[in-house]
Amino acid sequence: MTHVAGPDFRYGGRVIQRCMVCGAVLADNLNASLPLNPDGTVPEFPTWPRGELVRVATGHPTSFAVLNHVDGDPLPADSCIDIA
Repeated sequence: MTHVAGPDFRYGGRVIQRCMVCGAVLADNLNASLPLNPDGTVPEFPTWPRGELVRVATGHPTSFAVLNHVDGDPLPADSCIDIA
């Protein structure tokens, strides 16, 4: 299913990003583990670029991919717009 990345929400160390259309969670750092940067600092938790189309293929493992698109193009057939 394809989602539209919304703004990320950061509070008290928590980072959450949802779809702007249906509210599906696209990123959440709860219980996430990332390697430290080479200088020993904690890395910034990655999020999707706001407004980009993110295709999520559920399974084992679940995969995420940003789709190439031009603003104004129709949404893909697997867009979440029909379930919102």
